[in-house]
Amino acid sequence: MKTRLYSLVLFGAMLVAPQPAEAQFWEKLGKAAEKILEGAANTNDGKTTTKTNKRTTSKNQTTKQKVEIPTPFKTSATKTMVVRGGAKQLFPFSCGIALVRHQGGWFAINCEGDKLFDLPQGYRPVGVDEYGSGDAEFDNDRMLIKSGSKVAIINDNGDVVKSFSEVMEVCPLKDGLAVIAYGKSSNYKCTYIDKDGNEVVESGPYSNFVMTNQGGISSYQVYPLRDGRRLFYNSKNKRWGYYDENCRVVIPAKFVDCGFFYNGLAQAQGDDGLWGFIDKTGQWAIRPQFTNKPSAFVGPYSLVKDKSGVCYYMDKSGNLIWEDPNPKAHNNYKQFLSTGLTTYVKHDAGVAPAIAPIIIMDASFKQVGMVDRRVVKVFSNGEIVAYCDRWFQYRYNNYQYNMLFDWKGNPLLTFFKGGNFSEGLCASYGGKYYFNEKGEIIVEFVDTKF
Repeated sequence: MKTRLYSLVLFGAMLVAPQPAEAQFWEKLGKAAEKILEGAANTNDGKTTTKTNKRTTSKNQTTKQKVEIPTPFKTSATKTMVVRGGAKQLFPFSCGIALVRHQGGWFAINCEGDKLFDLPQGYRPVGVDEYGSGDAEFDNDRMLIKSGSKVAIINDNGDVVKSFSEVMEVCPLKDGLAVIAYGKSSNYKCTYIDKDGNEVVESGPYSNFVMTNQGGISSYQVYPLRDGRRLFYNSKNKRWGYYDENCRVVIPAKFVDCGFFYNGLAQAQGDDGLWGFIDKTGQWAIRPQFTNKPSAFVGPYSLVKDKSGVCYYMDKSGNLIWEDPNPKAHNNYKQFLSTGLTTYVKHDAGVAPAIAPIIIMDASFKQVGMVDRRVVKVFSNGEIVAYCDRWFQYRYNNYQYNMLFDWKGNPLLTFFKGGNFSEGLCASYGGKYYFNEKGEIIVEFVDTKF
């Protein structure tokens, strides 16, 4: 309408305009045309705009536009560290320290991106193989490092606290405890040591190491201390039990399988193959009755499944307080976290699986948030790999992609591969940089120019 009106005005003006047309005439004509169009808009466009808005609103109800999600970015505060050959691998922060592997060895940095110290030449963290696979974390401001058969404990300044030689096997520290075997293979000593290398107790019949047919030893591991209890494996009777924080046996090894303690309870499997929960004295708090292993009481409830796959949430008294209202939908329920929240994918009738929303549910089983998969492209087969009271890190599509969401389901950050957030920081894929939960790159690593 506007275009046709404007064309008529110009055509009429050309008929009456003096020949040749003066610039002043055309300037006045343009202003007059603008007034005509403005008047037409005031009288007619109100209804047209309303109709257009209605159509737009109706369309948005069925199709939502994708949102732009930030990726890690550099700021004026980003630090640059030059490393010959570049950084090969970045490890997560622990005790305020992260280790960086490069072609010449290893060094440590702090949370501000400043270099702290180098590992001794030829040494690498215990728990990491020669190719960089494994975990490299400080524990109680200590770390075990090794070079061949030599092992050392270093502190958070990089100073050697204690050294061992002729070490056959050793595992990383877990909550201030490690196990080490050293000496000749025909007469080796296997013992637990604390973070300073002091012998706590010989492992004896409750060894975390077992002899192999070749006469060597192969390790299981030292398990973390959870709720004042630490798992151990008795290689003699092939059963599981628990130590206390002083490495004393408080629950004898009598269970086929066990889990970690959370909120005073741990999963345990009896000789009949059924699962239940034990208390910190080893007594059954919830009798063994489940064929499928229930989830731990990390949060207020445990997720259990019956033989047909129907999901239930159970309280610490063993009461099934919630049952999946639509088990045929396969809504992929998860265990409750320590934040008192959980997630599941809601498959409603008529909703394509590719856009089924991820629902965030609280301890009263009410929806408190939602990841709208019409807006955010994210796969439903992901897992929460890190979280705090502000956000959770969701990894999906065969561990390739990561997203940070708040607990309302709003996307905060996205990044390709990379590690898990730890102490508020995350390592990028390929040893390039560390970034925070806002996406701000704290420090980047670059190769030398020549």
